[in-house]
Amino acid sequence: MKLFIALYTLIIPVSLNVFSQVNEDDICGYWFTENNEAIIKITKNGDNTFSGMFCWLLEPNEPDSTNANFGNPIIDQHTGMPYLQTIILRDAVYAETGKWKGEIYDPRHGTTYKCNISLSENSQTMTLKGYIGISLLGKKIIWTRTCSCQ
Repeated sequence: MKLFIALYTLIIPVSLNVFSQVNEDDICGYWFTENNEAIIKITKNGDNTFSGMFCWLLEPNEPDSTNANFGNPIIDQHTGMPYLQTIILRDAVYAETGKWKGEIYDPRHGTTYKCNISLSENSQTMTLKGYIGISLLGKKIIWTRTCSCQ
């Protein structure tokens, strides 16, 4: 009986840990940005890296009637591409359980940052920390999983 109790107390925590671990591909899917103004679709590439691009925008077209581009898709002023074709997460690789490293692009400023990514245990929220140099000095944002591109 003591042997059974000892095995039970060892096996149950280990098996619960296995079932709650985040897998490499759990980053894939659709993610609302922190302010819910966009949805990013993250996919796995053929070289086992991950990338994410805008697939939905709250304001996909230029809303300013004084802008020459009024009513047309908003253009990233730094790349010349429409926002809906802009890749903002690139070269993300699985680093360890629930963590990835890559680069994140800020289309508002035209700046690319190194990025650390982590998923919550239930894989429903993603924390991204963009930084230049060391990760202690950076900005953290949280994205929330959604079902589709609306």
